[in-house]
Amino acid sequence: MRHCLGERMSGIGELPSSTTRRVIKGEILPVNPRQTIAFLKACCMVRHTDLEPWLAAAARAHAHLGADNEWDTAYQKLPAQVEKNRHEQKGDA
Repeated sequence: MRHCLGERMSGIGELPSSTTRRVIKGEILPVNPRQTIAFLKACCMVRHTDLEPWLAAAARAHAHLGADNEWDTAYQKLPAQVEKNRHEQKGDA
């Protein structure tokens, strides 16, 4: 089975190509942090330095929801997740 580059970058099944296409066309926006990260990864933005500004902006845009909203939580957890992934890739987990 062939998979598009976006699926390979974001993880198989993380972001359907139809969703990617609709986001690119401006028909929809990612609805949650997980979908946003999957979309950014599908666009080859996979490093912490790539993702951080996007999640920071989303957290600011959703600040009216309170400090414990899912966007703020995803932004706050990003450095820990990056470190965890780094250890898993090295086999330290």
